[in-house]
Amino acid sequence: QECLTRKTRAVKYGTSYKEPPPQAFLPWTTAKRLRENPEKGFITGLDLMDPQEVAKREARKARFGNSTTTTAIKTEATDATDGDKESAGDQAMEVNEEDEHGGLPVEQAWDKEKMLRPLRTDPPKYLWKDASPETAVETTSLNPFAMEKPKVATWVPEKIHLSAIDWAAFKQIRNKDIISHFSVYGPSYVEWLGDVSCNVCFEDKHTAARALWNLSNEIPTPVPDSILNGTQDGVSNNGDGGKDEIPDLGNMTWRFGKRPIRKVANDRYGRRGTTARILMRVATSEDTLVERPNSWPAPPGGFSSTSVLGPESDYAPKKGQKGKQAQKHKQQQQKQQQRRGSKSKKKRQRGGNGDDRQKGRENNTESLMDRGLSSGRAGFSVEELEKERARKKQKVNES
Repeated sequence: QECLTRKTRAVKYGTSYKEPPPQAFLPWTTAKRLRENPEKGFITGLDLMDPQEVAKREARKARFGNSTTTTAIKTEATDATDGDKESAGDQAMEVNEEDEHGGLPVEQAWDKEKMLRPLRTDPPKYLWKDASPETAVETTSLNPFAMEKPKVATWVPEKIHLSAIDWAAFKQIRNKDIISHFSVYGPSYVEWLGDVSCNVCFEDKHTAARALWNLSNEIPTPVPDSILNGTQDGVSNNGDGGKDEIPDLGNMTWRFGKRPIRKVANDRYGRRGTTARILMRVATSEDTLVERPNSWPAPPGGFSSTSVLGPESDYAPKKGQKGKQAQKHKQQQQKQQQRRGSKSKKKRQRGGNGDDRQKGRENNTESLMDRGLSSGRAGFSVEELEKERARKKQKVNES
């Protein structure tokens, strides 16, 4: 539409039209996506969250029971009539859906809250589940004298917004790792927004909703008492005490990933096997980068691109642990030197170092001087040479 407006203006005033680059009128993340991935991804076109589809699934469960095998379901999908192909497709896809109540404990969603809160982008309050009418009125009321209309954030159902809980581990994660995590649902692109956040883009809202529903669990709202009181096992608040300091993530529409994102291969960014837990929600129109960032925050103390990282890798090792690691590294170096053999050891095996060889030459010179003018080799002493000359003179005189 922007290009058409500029082209019309050029024709009207008789000027030459030059198509502007995408970043001239689009946010940086959207322009980058058009450059790197202009082709569309996979589209399912099925809204599995539709009440009619949910009723069909419940009817099938009641008909076949919860213990229906994969073979029976695939057989029915094959025998379905042409008019019921969509229902048969839904039925076949149901086999691959993950258990709704499986995965990591939802209480881990509040782990490292104090460290990650400045880096996480929460949706505006008027998009929360229990948004008050006053908040909605404030966003919809417009100033009649304003030059521009205020921008109100809206949901973008074709995108899933991710926010990492394990910062150091997530810095090793790359596009292929995220695409592999959502591979069953055919994602088309990954929009990076920072060290701990990105958008996973799909071609239709139905596929995105299906991926969000099946790869994450709903976070309870309000905040459970076990989190407020700090009594939940396995949850590290890291000094986030007080009821007012713990946000209601469930009310903010966040969901907790059932399983962490795993790095699938070694590269210069990290090691295979690194895992990072994530929060997920539907993206909003504010989850974008208008301009390319020029700087990034310093990585956490425990970050390394040469080690397999996990939930405990965000914090630098303590002083005692640092000393132990340095001592262990020194012992390993000593063992390597012993296996290779040092240069001094090799010199001793060859007969000593340079000083010893120099002393040996000096001792040999002293022993030769002690023997006078006699040589160690026969026929080369002074006395033998004089006798030889005397014999030659005698022969000359006799002749």
